[in-house]
Amino acid sequence: MDKETRRALLSSANTTGGSQGSPKGFEDLPEPLPAEAEQTPVGAWRAPLAAAGTTAPEIAAQSPLKTFTDADAGEEHQADDWFIEPTLSEEEGKDDTGSLALKLALGLGIFLLAAIPRIYFLYFVADPSVVTPTWSNDTFHHWQVAYLSKEIGFSQGFLRLWDLKGMEYFWGTLHPVLLACLFGLTGSVDIMIPRLLSLVAGSVNVLLLFLIGRRFWGAHVGVGIALLSAFNPIVIFNDPSGMVEPFGLVFLLAGILAYPRRPFVAGLLWALASMARAEAWLFSMGLLAAAMLGKEESNRKIGLLLGWAIPIAFYMKYLLDWTGNAIFPVYWNFLANAAGRWVYRETLTSYQMAARPVLVAVFALSLLACLWVLLRRPPASQFYLLGFGSTAFITGFIGLTAYLTGYETWFWLTRFFVFPYMFLGALAAILFLKWIPQRLPLWGRFGLGWFAVSAMLVGVQAIWPAVLHDVSPGYTNQPSSSTLQEQAKVVREAYVDGRVLIPEDNPQFTYALVRFGGFRASDFLGQMYGPTYYYEGGDPFVHWETVGPQMWNWFATEDVTVLVTYPADPRFSRMMEEKPDRFELVGNIPQSPMVVYKVRR
Repeated sequence: MDKETRRALLSSANTTGGSQGSPKGFEDLPEPLPAEAEQTPVGAWRAPLAAAGTTAPEIAAQSPLKTFTDADAGEEHQADDWFIEPTLSEEEGKDDTGSLALKLALGLGIFLLAAIPRIYFLYFVADPSVVTPTWSNDTFHHWQVAYLSKEIGFSQGFLRLWDLKGMEYFWGTLHPVLLACLFGLTGSVDIMIPRLLSLVAGSVNVLLLFLIGRRFWGAHVGVGIALLSAFNPIVIFNDPSGMVEPFGLVFLLAGILAYPRRPFVAGLLWALASMARAEAWLFSMGLLAAAMLGKEESNRKIGLLLGWAIPIAFYMKYLLDWTGNAIFPVYWNFLANAAGRWVYRETLTSYQMAARPVLVAVFALSLLACLWVLLRRPPASQFYLLGFGSTAFITGFIGLTAYLTGYETWFWLTRFFVFPYMFLGALAAILFLKWIPQRLPLWGRFGLGWFAVSAMLVGVQAIWPAVLHDVSPGYTNQPSSSTLQEQAKVVREAYVDGRVLIPEDNPQFTYALVRFGGFRASDFLGQMYGPTYYYEGGDPFVHWETVGPQMWNWFATEDVTVLVTYPADPRFSRMMEEKPDRFELVGNIPQSPMVVYKVRR
């Protein structure tokens, strides 16, 4: 029931015999009904309202009674469906003067609680000019897709993404589109824009976890969850990295918060999560399936399904038009990886073999926990399913598929496990601040729950040395802004006009050219667009008599005047052997194996 209806029922502003505009006081209401009338819940509400001159909604006479949980009292009650929503807590139902301002202030406070340590880490602990952790340069790659889409792709068709390596649709569409908008609004293409976006998204996630905790277990649990998430070193380390995971998680958590009161909105939010991250397709479908099996009203289930299915149908058509595969992100992120299409090593290392039993054990336990949630249907079952389900998916995908060949020991400190760690903190807060106090009154009376949460909060800070350690120099380390400026300078000095042909697998170098070299997207071209990649007659180097002339024609058509390449790249070494007078060595790219050539027309 909305606030205006509730206020009208309580104040009885339009009662018979009362002066217009002067609400009748509580002392004017009729005496309570006899005990036998109280035995009929509908009558218990309708009779005194009728005596007061107010008619209860007709749905009250038709609605079955529904059980709901009081988050603060930990008790079950019954109420008419028209009066109390099944997931509203007592605190949410209050209409105190100034409550909106207090809620906004509290929300802002929780957001700042999370944002301040992340900002401090970004600017005072880490070097803001060095992007860590990136894991295979993914932060720069996200930047590259957004920048090239804005400069080239969008002009080719509706939301046509663009990349130098053909991975523009690999992760999702929503994140690069939003980044492109931010580039346009700010007039900047700095790498700090995606980093700040992920920082803000990570802070919003802490706020959403607080709201979920307050809604289902009370405000004190919400605060405990927020604290354990806001000050987790691994979460702080990853949130400002510029990756997509914090951004996608916002929509998943917001959807959980919206359901079941706003089912269509919840479905829409889960669809947006699917457009942001490939794994959100699987998570949102799991949440949808669980909701369909739940006890909510059919109209809520239909609204949820429509809210998700309508935008997903358009998204699949969009992917089909541009990629030829309606589930392109899911296929290449998971199905192809799981099947071993991208195998990192031929054999497993000793530490990969040692990690497999641990990963499989966590997978099995998480899967069993999901089954328990589905059978028991505890409050916040959607939140439990997201936490256990995402943990089962990550550990199972790494431990049980060919992806294990890419496993590294520092995976436990990266983005893969950020939400599972946050979920683990939520379980601890629920355990110590809700579950145990309900069974051991003295535990809550002496504040032992907060003592346990505080101990965990202090103890987890011991992870910082491992988090800050450069686990693999050259793999997660990235060049600083000063190095990128030096790299761009070498190319700028060699460039007069035409286009620069650059490697397709080095997005941080693309960033250097744009951010520090003053190059535009039209000034450079990725090497993967060359004839060797698209040749269908077998090995292009075996058939060089056919492919070679195509390469020279490609250079002429694209007006290539500068070549940045790796010395051993056979595509260009063959061309240099044929016509060495066309290439003039300029020098090496600083702190990189790449070299620069001027190409004579």
